[in-house]
Amino acid sequence: MRDAPPASDVQDHEPASLDSLIPKRRIGPWLAALAFALLLGSYGLYRQVAAPQPLRVLIAVDLDGQWWEDSPGAAALADELAAILDGLGFETIHATPEALSALSDSASPHEAAERLGAAYLVTGEVTSEEEELPLPKGFRQVSMTVAVELHALPSRRVAAGEATTFSGARAPAQATRAAAASIARQVADRVVPALVADEPVAAILAGHDATLIDRLTPAQTYVGARAASLEDADRHYRETDEAWRRAATRRPLRWHSPASASDRLVGVAPDGPLVIASDSAPFYSPSAQKLLHDDALERLGRRDGERLVAAGWHGYHATAVDQAGPVTVLVDDLYGWARRLCVHEAERARTLVASETSWWREPRLSPQGTRLAILERTCRDCPEALVVMDVASGEERLRLAAPEVDRVGGYAFVDETRLAAVVATSGGSDALHLLDGALGEALFEAEGMGDLAASPSQIAVALGGAAEVALVSVAGDEAPRRHLVGGVASALRFAPDGARLAFELADPRGSTVLALLETANGDTELLTDEALAVRAPRFSPDGAWLYFEARGRDPVFPDARMLARIASVAVAPP
Repeated sequence: MRDAPPASDVQDHEPASLDSLIPKRRIGPWLAALAFALLLGSYGLYRQVAAPQPLRVLIAVDLDGQWWEDSPGAAALADELAAILDGLGFETIHATPEALSALSDSASPHEAAERLGAAYLVTGEVTSEEEELPLPKGFRQVSMTVAVELHALPSRRVAAGEATTFSGARAPAQATRAAAASIARQVADRVVPALVADEPVAAILAGHDATLIDRLTPAQTYVGARAASLEDADRHYRETDEAWRRAATRRPLRWHSPASASDRLVGVAPDGPLVIASDSAPFYSPSAQKLLHDDALERLGRRDGERLVAAGWHGYHATAVDQAGPVTVLVDDLYGWARRLCVHEAERARTLVASETSWWREPRLSPQGTRLAILERTCRDCPEALVVMDVASGEERLRLAAPEVDRVGGYAFVDETRLAAVVATSGGSDALHLLDGALGEALFEAEGMGDLAASPSQIAVALGGAAEVALVSVAGDEAPRRHLVGGVASALRFAPDGARLAFELADPRGSTVLALLETANGDTELLTDEALAVRAPRFSPDGAWLYFEARGRDPVFPDARMLARIASVAVAPP
């Protein structure tokens, strides 16, 4: 019998395990290679997500903070601008959790834009001015200006421009949001053409990626239509300007307003004409797909911008300024809710009277600006009253109204206390009165009295039915002199020395020209031709120039706007 094998021999001959059949190698290098591959893939995915996307845009326009900092105004601006850009094929960054995290953690909008893969960044800071208007329930007027810039990341500035707008509402937040949305449309007008023209976007449009080209087609169409429309508008204004300059005039003219202006002549001060400038820039709306006009706040002052008296919404119904220019009175419409009379003296402005129930028009200042005459209605259907008040206190000095008078025609101050006025009384004809706190005796009576002008020594009054101008002595020491002028005279103005009278003259065919009458002998000279529609003559303080408005329909917006440009003609003293 054989002996059993030793234990060691049994162990040596046991069946081999699976591990014993695989060659033994170190596992560390394999794990490192796998980790590296995963890291490389993650980095590639990160680069794909974070790399600039060619049409991605971050809007970062500061309006009392940024939209991601909970600024309601900035949010309204960004929402409106984003809607426009998105609709034209661009990709704006919205308030996703990832975007808000990147924006809040970044040191600057530039850094956040790069982290979010934006190729472009729109920046700017809005300057906002607010005025609380004197209304019982409150009303906030907001005007905004922004200097906007478009950057191609990481550091190239593509374009820069300025936009301005205004709005108003009873609730301050509503006024701010409305103005912010309005200025966003102007920002889009500055930004979109620059985006489409920038080399990376232009390369997409010239390339072969049909998906991206189709996506940008709305932007390309918009920019093309905008450029064509603006070019047409510019051509129309140039042609109108050339036609006005060619219009036959009997003396050379100087032009003080641009071709697209809608200016109202307020008066002429020693440093030049004062105007209410109602500027309007053509704007191609991406939503309406047509050219609109973008109105700015009206500015009262010199057209060259050297002196600004006031700025506000285009509710000024009438204005007045004395020849020396230290006092200006505005009839200001407060967005239809109320009206106010504003007095501007040097650098100071104040409200003389404010009312929700009164309407005023045709203010006239005394020569030194201490009294104001104006027509007032206290309800929409009420007859007008002639009111004279102190400019300093607003105290009424005279009120002529029914039943004492039926109608008040033209009026003008002779001096600081006396007012010449055409008044019609019940059962009587038109009469020229000299008012000094009461309705005194008539100086002159005639049928069809119209506008008038006054100097310290004489009063000129238009007699429409007879195509005449009558010159009446203030002292009553001579008989009125009547001069045929060949048509209906209006807007009468004396030269500072009283030796000449300028006026609008409407001929039987309906055209209006400017005329100049020598008060000593009644000689009348036509200064402009019927080819140019003119109105509102005003003498310069030295009497050497006659300023006026040349008017016509806007060739770009014929149903919505009138052109009015300030011009002047030399009128040598006799």
